[in-house]
Amino acid sequence: MSVEGREGPELLTSIVDDYRDFTVAEVLTEAEGEISSYDAPSSTLPGDTVTVTATAKNVGSASGSFRLRLTDRDSGWIWDETDWFTLAKDASTSKDLSMFMLSRDLNLRLSLDRDRPVGPTTDDTKSFTVTLQKEEPKGEITGFYPPSSAPPGDTVTVTATAKNIGTGTGSFRLRLRDRDENEDVDSTDWFNIVANTSTVKALSGTMPDRDWRLTLLLERTLPTAAVTIDDKRTFLTVNIDNRLAAIKAWWNGLKTWQKALIIGGSAGGIVAGGVTLYKRR
Repeated sequence: MSVEGREGPELLTSIVDDYRDFTVAEVLTEAEGEISSYDAPSSTLPGDTVTVTATAKNVGSASGSFRLRLTDRDSGWIWDETDWFTLAKDASTSKDLSMFMLSRDLNLRLSLDRDRPVGPTTDDTKSFTVTLQKEEPKGEITGFYPPSSAPPGDTVTVTATAKNIGTGTGSFRLRLRDRDENEDVDSTDWFNIVANTSTVKALSGTMPDRDWRLTLLLERTLPTAAVTIDDKRTFLTVNIDNRLAAIKAWWNGLKTWQKALIIGGSAGGIVAGGVTLYKRR
């Protein structure tokens, strides 16, 4: 086609009347991790095992490979980490991570990492603190077995069960004390009891010529080296000779008719000075 009025032919190309700009976006399908929940102790004793249970969820649009890590925020030390595990879209799983408690508070970070072709990335983190719990042992006398009576000069043996109802191991001692004379009759050496355990000890003394009013003490040493009394029990061991003498004196002081009345009384008997007297059959 030629245009008249001009020399030589001229070609006519295209004509643009209008245009619009737009972008074609590439849609990526990728996994993404989330720590949906976790459970950790708030406090524990030194040396105890600290177990953290965490639930990881894939909230992305494709399957992915993940791992959980437990890190000390103060030192950067990795206490524990799981192997890599695969989660499908919208799937979740729970994992346990553990460590042992130090003699200080632990500031920890729980991380959920995701594996990628260019290298792992951290999708989610949770920070928390496990507080150091102080060891506080405490003693309790859970049982003791003294004789109810004994003649003067006999050996009186008291068997006692001491239990540590507190936390941590404690150092204890049992003492048997005369309440009237305000002096010790016997005592054990110091002994250790682990928390929630018991031990049985025996203490003894020679029965005096009187009723014996005794106190059984359970003592514990404090971190300051002072001694405290955690528990005590009081009891009476009757002097048999004194009791029999009292009964004899009481009987001899009765009138003849009173004695006859007692002897001829009910079959159930009558109590005299702590001893039940039964009529003869």
